[in-house]
Amino acid sequence: MKITDSLQHVILPRVLIFSNGCGKGRTLCTYLWTFVAPLIENSFLCFSACIHEDKVLKIGVEVSLSRGLPYYQVVGLGDSAVKESRERIRQAFRNLGINFPNKRITVNLSPAWVSKKGSGFDLPIALALLQAMGIVPDGLVLAAMGELSLTGDIRDGPED
Repeated sequence: MKITDSLQHVILPRVLIFSNGCGKGRTLCTYLWTFVAPLIENSFLCFSACIHEDKVLKIGVEVSLSRGLPYYQVVGLGDSAVKESRERIRQAFRNLGINFPNKRITVNLSPAWVSKKGSGFDLPIALALLQAMGIVPDGLVLAAMGELSLTGDIRDGPED
């Protein structure tokens, strides 16, 4: 399925939860709704989740676009798969006809003390970036988990 046209999504009051509808993503989206529901007024652009010490933790994904030399930086203890999201997102945008911003991009994954692993953060980073670019409407609280292929298809997140 494509990020732009075939996402299964549930619209809740001011909350959009994206899921690919299969595998562990559905379970994590249930957890995400539990975390997001009381935090609707929070300022994060997108939420995701990770498993840390046998608990599911809410992860905030913030994207900041600013002037300066084009640069993409992930802060907040992301592993190499999280940092490689730049290339997957850039190519997915290109194949979907979306111009990747030629700006300084800072992605903050919070809380910073939790190690974030795997490619399951591709989709929340892409959605937060699309919202920062003005493509996804402002004012929505998004929750997502999933890996992006180079064509923009959404794949299941990690199984562990």
